[in-house]
Amino acid sequence: MRKFYPPLLVLIFLLSAFSISAATAETVTETFGNWFKPASKPSNATKTEITSSTTKITYTSIHTYYNASSTAILMVGSSTAKGEISFTLPYAISKLTLKSGKSTGKKGAVAVYAGEVKITTSNVAIDNTSTDYPIDIPANYQVANTTFKIVQTTSNNTQFQSFTYTKVEEDGVKAPTFNVTSDDAAVAGWYPNNATVAITAETGATIYYTTDGVTEPTDKSTKYESPRTFTKTTTVKAIAYLNGKNSDVSETTVKIGVPPASYETTYTFDFTKTDFGSTDLGTDLGTDLGTVYGMPVTNSSNSYVKGESVVKQKGVTLKINSVNQGDNDYRLWYNKSNGVDLRLYSAKISISVESGVIKSVKFSKNSSNWGTVEETTSLGSLTNQTWVASETADANSVEFKFTPKGSGSSKTNTFLYSIDVTYDLGKPAPPCIVTETETAIHVSCDENCTLEYKRVVYTPKANGPARANSIVDDAADWTPLDGNTVEIEKINKDNCGKQFTFRAKHASGAVSDETAFAVNADGTTTGVESVEAEEADAPVEYFNLQGVRVMNPDKGLFIRRQGNRVEKVMMK
Repeated sequence: MRKFYPPLLVLIFLLSAFSISAATAETVTETFGNWFKPASKPSNATKTEITSSTTKITYTSIHTYYNASSTAILMVGSSTAKGEISFTLPYAISKLTLKSGKSTGKKGAVAVYAGEVKITTSNVAIDNTSTDYPIDIPANYQVANTTFKIVQTTSNNTQFQSFTYTKVEEDGVKAPTFNVTSDDAAVAGWYPNNATVAITAETGATIYYTTDGVTEPTDKSTKYESPRTFTKTTTVKAIAYLNGKNSDVSETTVKIGVPPASYETTYTFDFTKTDFGSTDLGTDLGTDLGTVYGMPVTNSSNSYVKGESVVKQKGVTLKINSVNQGDNDYRLWYNKSNGVDLRLYSAKISISVESGVIKSVKFSKNSSNWGTVEETTSLGSLTNQTWVASETADANSVEFKFTPKGSGSSKTNTFLYSIDVTYDLGKPAPPCIVTETETAIHVSCDENCTLEYKRVVYTPKANGPARANSIVDDAADWTPLDGNTVEIEKINKDNCGKQFTFRAKHASGAVSDETAFAVNADGTTTGVESVEAEEADAPVEYFNLQGVRVMNPDKGLFIRRQGNRVEKVMMK
């Protein structure tokens, strides 16, 4: 006799079973065993590669080995060696779970990176045995073929029994992917002449795309049939449809031409240079040792700074903050052996630039004194004493936290001699029309650049000033000048009936926006005044006399730009 189950009971069972399966994401666990090599503590930092026969994942490590007695891998932590292990996953994950070893100590800690970007906001303390430490993966790194790296950050060993990878649940239609090819090799991501874009999606899906860089694609957009070749910079957006469902929109920008030159510059905070004269002050140093960047110098072991010190130099701001507000935080210290250095005990250093993007920060130190330093803003990677911004970082500030070396009474400061800040200004300030007299126009650009110009013949309009659309004979090339200033004589017949276009060029190759004006046949000028009238609603930008953009100009002389109108102004 068959049993009868009420329909409602069957429905409840099915729904509960469905909800359980839907809530369980697929995981892959890598359990470390004697297959992991090396099997004994390495004596140097030589990299070792070993592929798991279970997961087929290849692990690359230094100062890391399999400890058979604790059935776990051991990442070495000492004053001279820090273990690390990296691996590339062929699938996207939303979580990485680290399971500590059975003999894990209480003081180990690690940082986790995706590519070269630190994804743990602070170091993860591995302080209990046989414990799971889950690391959530940021959405932008939940991508297949991402390389993850785990780095020991303390001078204490850390052990792991296993790593568990939680895969991203894939619902719906996968977004299309792009493959860009060209006959010419790309230079800094730019293709010299053209590039061909192929779009792929999962089997059976139909792809639609747009190329204006603005319009989101739908099933009413252009249907993808075959790869397309582009000869100018183009943003392609694509979407896939399958069984009545659509994917997310994916996009890529194909850059054609010559990559824009960077306008990088470096400012060095040199703590060894003081304004009190000789570096040999004798044995009786006294108490008044002068200052460095306005901060007092001391030779007293008890004279620490509390609170915050702010230094502004050449558009770069350095802030040094106490961490513990009363602990031995930081000081500028002088002794006859080493001269002056910045001693950081427990402090934060933040660096910002007035204009541009920070590319790197290099700390120069006394070789034997270096505490623990970590970046708190997760914008790049710090190797030894040099921090480099990630490719996607577009920030004008970065912060570092310094903590003492050693423990207890043996804690020591970090001794910094200098900090090099390299940043990219993007491009120089445009040329400035300084003055216009009855006989001449004076044009200049910032002192770090030289002027280039084009001179072309134009046909005056019947009404209104001559503009670029009335050019008769266009000059093909830019003519460089020797310096950063020039005078155009309005009464010179070679200049009459000509339109001049100027730009500033930095030694790095970076060029500014253009400034143009025309000299009429009678020696009067047009273009300067008309640009002001035409672009009265354009946004206003200010630059200092070195060509660095200033967000909030205060008192002093600045270059003011509105549209193509450029002039020097005095702010009072």
